[in-house]
Amino acid sequence: MKKKTPFLIGAFILIGVSVWFILANDSTSLNYWPTLMFTFSIAANMLAQAYLAPYASKDDTRFRAIRSRSFFYTYFASLLYLFAAFLLVITDTFTDPVYLVLNLLVLTGISPQIATVLLLKFSIPH
Repeated sequence: MKKKTPFLIGAFILIGVSVWFILANDSTSLNYWPTLMFTFSIAANMLAQAYLAPYASKDDTRFRAIRSRSFFYTYFASLLYLFAAFLLVITDTFTDPVYLVLNLLVLTGISPQIATVLLLKFSIPH
């Protein structure tokens, strides 16, 4: 995790593949939205890792504290996602449970990195 170049290259390749996928396929096909959700979530994780790479390469107690706090907040965000999914299933407003599970996986997958970036960006250095 010391260099951010591989993360940036991988993220831009995934974004390019996603744009090609959007242009080449029909939005009504069964694998259209799940593929887009997962490629964009992986690209978002790679961009966040590229941003966090210089901080993660140093043995810094501030960064470790921010990362542990972001995982703490992500736990509550995941509980909120599950509660919202539970309400959607109970009220029978969401018709396709497969897309609901995929949305939950994508949101849970990108939450730790996004929370770490936000906490690192807005934390005051001591």
